[in-house]
Amino acid sequence: MYDSNGQLEQRMLSELMPRLKEDDRNYSKRGSFQDVDSIVSVISFDHYEGWRLIAVTPWSVIAGEIMWIAVAVSSLIGLCMLLACVFIVYIARRITKAIIDSVKVMREVELGNLKARVEVRGNDEVGLLTRGTNRLIYRLEQLIAELKEQHERKRLAEMQALQAQIKPHFLFNTLESINVLAMQNQGKKVSQMVTRLGNLLRISIQQQEEITIEQELAHVRSYLDIQAFRFEELFDYEITLDEGCVMS
Repeated sequence: MYDSNGQLEQRMLSELMPRLKEDDRNYSKRGSFQDVDSIVSVISFDHYEGWRLIAVTPWSVIAGEIMWIAVAVSSLIGLCMLLACVFIVYIARRITKAIIDSVKVMREVELGNLKARVEVRGNDEVGLLTRGTNRLIYRLEQLIAELKEQHERKRLAEMQALQAQIKPHFLFNTLESINVLAMQNQGKKVSQMVTRLGNLLRISIQQQEEITIEQELAHVRSYLDIQAFRFEELFDYEITLDEGCVMS
């Protein structure tokens, strides 16, 4: 009844397909139609006895569509693989760069630079890695600061304990020496020793961790002068000061 080319309309199907049997109701198979390799599909109608819908499609048309679909699918698969490779390379480079940056920062930390930090990029696993590294460095910096503070407190406590042990013994010996000089009527030496002892105690009771060079020299001279008065014939001293030191 219908031919897309208009060449076979109104012709009998038995002439065109002599092998088609009346009992062939529903099937689809490959065969020859007008000496052309084709796919023949037959559908029978239950409500209309003797009526059948027969579709003939050249195999070349179907093969062309299959080839086009195969090319399209292959191209799509190739594009997906290319995108996957690009994605993998991008992720690998990103992770590698994050690891390299972390290693560089850890080397700086190993050399003593506790202010070094890794640049944080994103909120993914790489970002978690860099944040974890920065937190580790920050915690390490805190622990070192705490250790330094504890060491300084320990050093100060030891120094204060040592001073507490030395001062009574030193004061007792100095006062004993002053008493001996007073009994010998050596008033000038007594006055000098009392003056030096006063200077020494004035600087000592300030309880300062840092003093000027001038104060330190006065403290040292007062102590050495007292020892020189006590051991006049056995002790002498000389102070050498670098010219680069500036007294304030």
